[in-house]
Amino acid sequence: MFAILEPLFMPLDSFQASWLIATDCNMRRTFSYNDLKLGGEHAEKYMNDLAEEINETAHPFLVENGSLEGYFEHCRRRNSTHPNGRGDINELFRQAATAVMLSRPDDAIEALGKLRQVIASDPTDDRD
Repeated sequence: MFAILEPLFMPLDSFQASWLIATDCNMRRTFSYNDLKLGGEHAEKYMNDLAEEINETAHPFLVENGSLEGYFEHCRRRNSTHPNGRGDINELFRQAATAVMLSRPDDAIEALGKLRQVIASDPTDDRD
């Protein structure tokens, strides 16, 4: 079970846009497939467990990240902890695109500058 946020500023055929934020709100521990028991007598417990997990894990996460401002900060946080010290090229693009949507040109320019640095530091030819 994952919480999914679909950034509306991205094309629907973009690289799995809906999974961009989902991995940070993992609720896998809720229903381990090894422990699930079949039958109606177990359904109520599982539904209560799911509702509790949504309230405790997914809802606060979506409240924090479920706006353009929240999503921008989410991208910024992820990029700030990236091993290369600048960020992931896809995440930097999303950060810049969100900054444009928020009418924050300085933030967009900053993210695009870092994006250019990342590309320049490891150029690849992926035309094939």
